Amino acid sequence: MIRTGITSFANDTFMFAALARQQAPSGLDYSILYEDLEELNQRALRAESDLLKVSFSILDRVSEDYILLPVGGCLIMSQGPQLIAREAFSPEELPSKRLGIPGHHTTAYLLLRMLFPAAAEELVFPYHELTERLLDQTIDCALTIHDSHFLNSSYQFKTIADLCNSWASETQGPLPLGGLIARRSLGKEILSKITRDLQSSLLDAWQNRGRAAQFAYEQSRVQNPEIIRKCIDLYVNDESMQLSPAGIRSIHHLLNPGGKKTQPGLTQQDWLFTPA
Repeated sequence: MIRTGITSFANDTFMFAALARQQAPSGLDYSILYEDLEELNQRALRAESDLLKVSFSILDRVSEDYILLPVGGCLIMSQGPQLIAREAFSPEELPSKRLGIPGHHTTAYLLLRMLFPAAAEELVFPYHELTERLLDQTIDCALTIHDSHFLNSSYQFKTIADLCNSWASETQGPLPLGGLIARRSLGKEILSKITRDLQSSLLDAWQNRGRAAQFAYEQSRVQNPEIIRKCIDLYVNDESMQLSPAGIRSIHHLLNPGGKKTQPGLTQQDWLFTPA
């Protein structure tokens, strides 16, 4: 049994719809747990599962136990993490604000600190609670991720910084948000089977979109079919089926900002699995 942890985000559940029905071509059995992304990051740091969706920002910290699969990634060119507030202010004022974040291990948080290193008072909430905390004035601004981009549009919040656009302007590549990692000790044969199962499941989702989208809707916190559709359209793309050279370069850049390695000696061969 492959102990698996993914988010209830539409892109993950859409991709895993066939595997959730135990339709893996390899015959492997996937026991799937749905958790918040920050909880999955913590699970990876504790090396508790076989297959996990995690933020790319922790890849170097878990590389001893896990390796990134070339399938299942979430890399985008637009509509990514944003720093938003009820009222507009300059990013230079951030240190004086109460900042709500979805976790310290998310890629969005790493990117925020790369762009704006000055500290602020940070309060951690599940990503789906940040809008409410902004509205009740528990926080002054929020670092929003995933479907929050679509949900927050009706509140007329002010965008203080668009982190995805900043990344794209700097790197001309996609922003790597999250990827699937698997336990190295499973061995190359099993890892190759998992990779092929995931690609088969995603292909099935694309070919049977209505069925897979319905499964994503049933698992999601967001009971809005239109937002589910938008999330699938944005976050499930060619990079999800197979990481491209541009996607791999972007992940490497995130792990090694400015060419300075976050972990000495961690190369692409160390963190990216190549199927047999």
